[in-house]
Amino acid sequence: MIDQLINFYVQKVLQIRRDRNAPHKPLLILTIIDIIEIQKINDNKISINSDFIEQFQLNGKALTSDYPNEISLKYPMRHLQSDGIWSVRMHDGQLLKSYLSEKSMQIKIAYGQLDQTLFELLQVQEYRDLFRMVILDTYFSDMKIKYLDKKTF
Repeated sequence: MIDQLINFYVQKVLQIRRDRNAPHKPLLILTIIDIIEIQKINDNKISINSDFIEQFQLNGKALTSDYPNEISLKYPMRHLQSDGIWSVRMHDGQLLKSYLSEKSMQIKIAYGQLDQTLFELLQVQEYRDLFRMVILDTYFSDMKIKYLDKKTF
């Protein structure tokens, strides 16, 4: 049963929709995994605070040095919702529907939330490592070593 769940979510991660191979969505998923691990998050309400934004930026610098466009959290925060594994709730309870600057995110967003089953899988170190490697191998294979060398958690 657990193998089927893992395969289901690995396939979801492998099939995220990306415009022109933009790295934003895989970076966001990787950042979520990192934040769960760093902050020992056990409640599926992930704060979009300065630590989260800084981790996204660190991951972006480590993994996208050859990407010609801006690496901004505003794109995947909204667009990853359409892939069915992530949602972002505003303080009024509504889903995020527009782009926000990183500064506005910290003020206007109540929390981000993963699909509950995926979140529960990511509570286990072995599965965090598995999903991290799937993302790195699939989307950032050329820069994987640089990311892993900088990993401090």
